[in-house]
Amino acid sequence: FMAKFVTMPFHKRIEVPGKNGPVIYDIAHAWYTPKLPDDSWDQQMVNLWARQCDGNFESDHIVIHGHTPTITEAYAHDPDTAPGMIVYRKNAINIDGGCVYHHLAPNFPCMLCAICLETLEEIYPMTLEERMGTEKAALYREAFMKTTSPFREEMLMRLP
Repeated sequence: FMAKFVTMPFHKRIEVPGKNGPVIYDIAHAWYTPKLPDDSWDQQMVNLWARQCDGNFESDHIVIHGHTPTITEAYAHDPDTAPGMIVYRKNAINIDGGCVYHHLAPNFPCMLCAICLETLEEIYPMTLEERMGTEKAALYREAFMKTTSPFREEMLMRLP
């Protein structure tokens, strides 16, 4: 297993069809920065360990990342986020819902997250009600899901 793991790329670029040309996604465990060469040690360290919550202002590529759970303080008080689920920032999508911390944060769903790059459909293993119970799910929706993310809306405008 480890022999295969160490040969995997630190970063993956994927293009999907968009309205005005391809939409380019840079996918990394933690973060990706276009100002560093892809094969540089510094880029590899960014890909593995960087904590980024503000978004990608360096390019129009959309960075898909994790490593910083969306239940951290950097996300918890933003009205356009749903802590414990997928969070959108400028040209960035954080898919680390913090599922490993579910037992420490029972008021957040802390779910395993995935996203369809062609549609931005969010994929979770269960509903909020299944994860949190009906009452907590209702409170969570009221607190965190009243609005849609303007960053997600902007990304959706690029897709067909």
